[in-house]
Amino acid sequence: MRIFITGATGFIGPALIEHLSAKGHEIVGLARSKTSERRLNSLGARPLAGSIVDLDILRRGAAEADAVVHLAYSFSPGDLPRRRLFGALLGGWPGNTVARMMQAITATNEAAIDALAAALAGSARPMVTAFATMGVAGPQARAPNALLWKPICPIPARPVTFVLLARPW
Repeated sequence: MRIFITGATGFIGPALIEHLSAKGHEIVGLARSKTSERRLNSLGARPLAGSIVDLDILRRGAAEADAVVHLAYSFSPGDLPRRRLFGALLGGWPGNTVARMMQAITATNEAAIDALAAALAGSARPMVTAFATMGVAGPQARAPNALLWKPICPIPARPVTFVLLARPW
């Protein structure tokens, strides 16, 4: 099975590559730098040059795969598309800049998930994703032990419900 992995050189990716490769799967990993390409090659994975803001690359990687594991998440404002970055920085009262940046980062990551899901739509090919909680925890999470349910259904025929326990810290 050919598996496309974003975030392949991150915290979880290398261990997953080793595990899946040992089971005989072919791994294609998204690589946003030459260093990441070398790391993927050393792990026995084939690099696909791009980043999570390269939606055409994401669609291509997903379209050519039997399964997708999406582990990448951009926390950096420098990774945002320029229009989204400038909109966040210059889009209103300075006191709301951090909130606008969080929304812009979340929108960038959601666009990546949508691009991957679109490439898989209508197929039985699975997509697994792990994501950061920055864009999910809202005012409801201020109560201790607040439980948030966020249904996400990028592929209508394969509904998924994510459950996360959010605690303020």
